[in-house]
Formats: sequence, structure tokens, C-alpha cells
Amino acid sequence: MRHFPNTLKFLIAFVLFNNGIQAVIYFAGSFASQDLNLSLAILSATILLIQFVAFAGALLMGWIGRRFGTKNTVLASLVVWCALVTCGYYLPPDDPALFLLLGAGIGMVLGGTQSLARALYSLLIPAGARPSTSACSSWPTGGRCSWARPRSPWWST
Repeated sequence: MRHFPNTLKFLIAFVLFNNGIQAVIYFAGSFASQDLNLSLAILSATILLIQFVAFAGALLMGWIGRRFGTKNTVLASLVVWCALVTCGYYLPPDDPALFLLLGAGIGMVLGGTQSLARALYSLLIPAGARPSTSACSSWPTGGRCSWARPRSPWWST
């Protein structure tokens, strides 16, 4: 990593902002039920809404990334994340419509932020780098790691 300082900077930034995103996801349910007094039905509906909107949001952010650049789009999505979390802090209790609206906003940036961040990482690895640099890199995902591909091909055994 000494030879790729921009990649190292990005990985440090990724760990920080991805942990922030994971924290929002982790604490959203208890915040909604305890602080906003929302029912389990509203929480379930919001989770479904986020899942469906995240698909469209990832496609939209992909288009924006092609038009304005991947780095600019990731940075803009993080600004939107900050704005949404701030809005969530000021949500009034017992208002499921605003919570659903916040969920739709989070869905719009959730999938796109993570997929474009991975795409940006792939752009930061020089073409002549060892294959193990990109093929065996792990991404922190809330205490777990997801591998790009297995170290040894499972189909060859």
C-alpha cells in the first residue's frame, strides 16, 4: 500500500464513512421505536420501502456517476447522507409519514453510495498492480468481511 497512497487514503475514508452508514442502519430501528414511538408495522414498511427505492437509487446514482464522475458522486452522496441523518434527528414523534419519507431518501443514497465507492476503489488500483490487490481485498461490512472472490477456485477441487 506504500506505493498507492491515494488507494490507502480512500480505504481509510471508506472504513469511516461505511461504518457511519452501518451505524445509521443498525440504530434506525431502536431510534424509530423508542424515540419516535413508531410501531413495528411502520418499521417493516420502511425497511421494504428502502429496499425497493435503493434499487432505483443505485441506478440513478450510477447514471449521475457517469455524468459527473464517480468521486464527485460519492462525495455528494455522503453530503446527502449527512443531511438525511440531521433531518432524522429532528423528526417529530408519532409521525410515520415523515419517517417513511426519510426512509425513501435513505434508500435513494444507500445502494448507490456503496456500489460507487467500490467502483471508485477499482479505479484507484493501477493497471499493473498484482492481481491479489483487487481480487482478495476485503471490505468491512459491520464486523463481517465480504470477499470479491475466493482465494482458491472452488470449482477446481
